[in-house]
Amino acid sequence: MRISVVGAQNTGKTTFIEDFIANWPMYRKPEVTYRDIIAKKSVQLNQSGNRESQFAILDALCDQAKDNADMEFCIHDRCVIDNLAYTMWLAAKDKGDVKPTDVTASIIQAQQVLKYYDIIFFLPISAMSNIPLEERANRDIDENYRSEIDMILKAFNADYTQQKGNVFPKEDCPAVIEIFGDRAQRVSLASMYIKPNGKAYGEEDGSLISLDSDPDELSLFEKDRILQQLSV
Repeated sequence: MRISVVGAQNTGKTTFIEDFIANWPMYRKPEVTYRDIIAKKSVQLNQSGNRESQFAILDALCDQAKDNADMEFCIHDRCVIDNLAYTMWLAAKDKGDVKPTDVTASIIQAQQVLKYYDIIFFLPISAMSNIPLEERANRDIDENYRSEIDMILKAFNADYTQQKGNVFPKEDCPAVIEIFGDRAQRVSLASMYIKPNGKAYGEEDGSLISLDSDPDELSLFEKDRILQQLSV
């Protein structure tokens, strides 16, 4: 099982991964990550990103996915989908010399490596999670910027759930699952998809929600009901 956790900045990805590994200790994080490339090449990030930096990070994320393809249990902090969201933002704002053609090229490259992931857990900005903004190295806590990245990722998620194929390929594609709530609730939601042995539930296992279901189509009322059940 190769899992990636995606989301805008300060949505609790690192904390979720820590909690996930605590519950499924067979999982490991990649030894080399895109952050190593950032440090090595001193690339520009976030609103200061540019064409060169975005492709350098994309290449690093692609290499990371391929290099860890044989790991039985691996969980990644971010993947090519995050990079694509930030590239799209720069192109939309006409910043960093990023052009629409660069977005198209990034989508093509990203689609080629999405097959190396089994599940992508998407952590959206949500009042249910209530995570305060926290300053950290390489983190941009501008609320408008963070919200715009979140909206792009939500649009990607809609592309997946509606099977449009613009971002996520219609075939050979990982399951994209929204994770929401507080720390304990997020782990509980993950446990609907991941067995105690670290493998994914299938329909034949009688899981609460199969990998083919669409949690992003749940109404706010239904999500609240699930959270209440998980809190019991």
